[in-house]
Amino acid sequence: MSTPTPDTPTPAAGTPSDGAAVPDETAAPGSEPVAQDLPGETEAQGSASDPGPDPDEDGATAPVPRAARFRPAGLVLTVVGVLLALPLVASGAWTTIMYSVGTWHHTAHTETVAPVISLVTDGPVKITVDPGATQVSVQADAWYAWDWQAPTYQATSTGDRLEIRHECGSFPVSPSCEAGLTVVLPPDTQLQVRSGNGSVVASDLTGPVDVSSSDGRIELSRIGGDVVAHSGNGRVEVTDVAGSATVSSSDGKVVVSGVGGDVITARSGNGRVEVSEVAGSATAVSRDGAVLVNQVGGDVDARSGNGRVEVVSVAGSATAVSRDGAVLVEDALGNVTARSGNGSVTVYGAGVPVALDISSGNGNQRIEAATDPAAPISVTIRSSDGNVSYLAPRGPSRLSPPPGYQEDASLAGP
Repeated sequence: MSTPTPDTPTPAAGTPSDGAAVPDETAAPGSEPVAQDLPGETEAQGSASDPGPDPDEDGATAPVPRAARFRPAGLVLTVVGVLLALPLVASGAWTTIMYSVGTWHHTAHTETVAPVISLVTDGPVKITVDPGATQVSVQADAWYAWDWQAPTYQATSTGDRLEIRHECGSFPVSPSCEAGLTVVLPPDTQLQVRSGNGSVVASDLTGPVDVSSSDGRIELSRIGGDVVAHSGNGRVEVTDVAGSATVSSSDGKVVVSGVGGDVITARSGNGRVEVSEVAGSATAVSRDGAVLVNQVGGDVDARSGNGRVEVVSVAGSATAVSRDGAVLVEDALGNVTARSGNGSVTVYGAGVPVALDISSGNGNQRIEAATDPAAPISVTIRSSDGNVSYLAPRGPSRLSPPPGYQEDASLAGP
């Protein structure tokens, strides 16, 4: 063994002399040696001045971290994402610029009266009536930034029909263009309206009305004929109709009131449905929302896929069904069918004995009104999961009973 020179200090126990880990005599027996970083060691392993990692005590070489691999799939996805985002960003910037510089323009037109008026536009429509009008007065309302974006106006007469069109062009004009109509008509006009994106408001027409909007609310009142109204996305409200009414919204509340004929259907794909004061029969349906029907002179069919159903004051038969919600029927003079898949079902009698069929898959039964298996009027009450009740009337009926209807006053509730 050689003797260390004065310039070479003797390493202390547990201190590496050549970069390798040296067992610490103070460590517990059998423990692994701990490698320590050397001061000033900044060069990458494998360089010309570094012969590579030192072997450990057993002679094995420590693993060298792998360099990051090139992944072409990730690059392709990144490029595709950028390419897809660019048109959206450009479109948003374009629309923002257009709306910052656009203005409203109004032009007046006069058209010859025809028995049938058809209005087609991309924006809102407002119709008013002038009993003394001998012509059709039209105000074309347009919003755009430059003249080349202006919507087109066209009026065409064919037989007994006048069609007025006020429409924007195709992309890239449409995002920065709005086209609407304000029209004054004689009252005895048959009206048809088609709006691509806007509300439709009309009143005081004596003829039939057929209205639709792809995206906008509809309000119709004091209509002398039949009404057909549909919105793809918006509230629809129809009041004071002399004829029948067919009213629907794919996404919005539906309100129908004061109908002289039948409510053929009042329907919403996503929203509450309210029907009241109907001389004839009524059908009210909501896929997702409550259904409320009140004061109907004929039969009622009210259904909800997800929401409560209430039917009150019906001169005819009443069917009230909810897949998921409570059901209430009160003051129905005809046969009653009330069912719920998940909710309580309560029927208040009309003051006469009925043939009652009542059951619940998971709930209590409560019967507090007169029943008679031989009665001509039947009441069926069902719930898969909820309480079921047949109760005495809460007050006098607001309906005129049909011929031959005999109410037993002693059965009336407080």
